[in-house]
Amino acid sequence: MAETNMKYRAVFGLLLTSVIPAGSQQAPTFEVASIRFGDPQPQSASLRFLPNGEMVARNFPLDLILQEVYEVRQFQIAGLERWTSRWSTTRLTIRAKASGATSETELKRMAQGLLFERFRLRLHREMRELPVYALVPAKGGIKLQVTEQDGRPRGIGGINGSVPMGRLSGNNVSMPHFVQILSEQQLDRPVVDKTGFTEAFDFKLEYATIDRADAVGPSIFTALQEQLGLRLEPVRAAVEILVIDHIEKPSEN
Repeated sequence: MAETNMKYRAVFGLLLTSVIPAGSQQAPTFEVASIRFGDPQPQSASLRFLPNGEMVARNFPLDLILQEVYEVRQFQIAGLERWTSRWSTTRLTIRAKASGATSETELKRMAQGLLFERFRLRLHREMRELPVYALVPAKGGIKLQVTEQDGRPRGIGGINGSVPMGRLSGNNVSMPHFVQILSEQQLDRPVVDKTGFTEAFDFKLEYATIDRADAVGPSIFTALQEQLGLRLEPVRAAVEILVIDHIEKPSEN
């Protein structure tokens, strides 16, 4: 696929602008919080924000905690390795409790405050022009099947399967959700939605993965065009980035 000189002016920004930056004095805080370092070897890990007002992380990597707490993607965080490269592990076990039942959004605000206080996290936001894929209609037009009206809210369905395994399917899916899945897994750069498609849809997508020598079938680029009538076009776009200015290894408790 040939590189294009076209540049999209639209900003590819943070997904949740209501979440306030770490260090803001308006951030609520947890009533109690325990932090311990986890096993450096990859194994089971989890992070949950519970309705009873708890944030529970088990052996969860710090970079993924930042992604969850700030609701950004991996490519939107810069400078973290500069501060953590000498740590023996960045996996963390955290149990933090609010004073009562709390929404997930509020717990993430509290988690930002925890990072500010215990990790001395300091960051700023800046715009950077990065290579992305624009998801656009293919030459023959979009082939997505619009979800039938059945009384359910539109676009709230899930996506099943695995991008790394080369199989995806979904029912009552929104385009933003579909684009998010493409961005976070198999592709080498983020995806921005330029389809103009606003309907909820059902789909099946099968393709050969790029990291399996025994994989057979079309590439994800070809599969999107042939099966869904969508095309990934390499472009550049302005992306809002969280730049880590400072972070320290917290003391355990």
